[in-house]
Amino acid sequence: MSDPFDGWFQTDDGCHCALHPKKTAEAVCSRCGRFHCHECADPMLPGLCADCGLAVSRARLPKLARGVAWKLLLVPAFAVGSVTLTVMTRGPRAVENLATLGVVGWLLPLACGLRLAIGPSVSAAWLGTLGSLLLVVAGLTESLVLDGSIDHVIDLLFLSAAPLLALWDTFQLTRAMQREELQAAVVTLNHP
Repeated sequence: MSDPFDGWFQTDDGCHCALHPKKTAEAVCSRCGRFHCHECADPMLPGLCADCGLAVSRARLPKLARGVAWKLLLVPAFAVGSVTLTVMTRGPRAVENLATLGVVGWLLPLACGLRLAIGPSVSAAWLGTLGSLLLVVAGLTESLVLDGSIDHVIDLLFLSAAPLLALWDTFQLTRAMQREELQAAVVTLNHP
């Protein structure tokens, strides 16, 4: 009795796609080694079949999410440190409004950072990042316009580094999630 898969992968006319045996293979996946046709190639990651491209993309998502999470979690830590130093040097009256803004406002990035530490979430990344940036802008406005001093500006500019870095990582996470959705759709369409 002959093997039903004999002749699927290689015949006189060349190699055939692992998923579409009637189609000639155009490439070999550099990750799994399967032959694949043009339809089974990953559209975003050249050299990989769609299955491997999806696996690589999915493996990258938690790392990107953790990168955003750490940056969002650093912001409240920096804010608490900045307020503590100001209170120690100038007394508690110097940070009344800023402390209220810090305690209440920085809970949003903290919550979003914790959510991202659990797993990828584009909405949590954007909410936390934009919330952090908004709070930095509010702090700068309060410090410059309402107080008329630049005492807190250096602290706030230092605080803005983490949200700006989180903004870049949030763009990367969004692109990766969109790519993963596209790759999942390609895999679903190509599997008979």
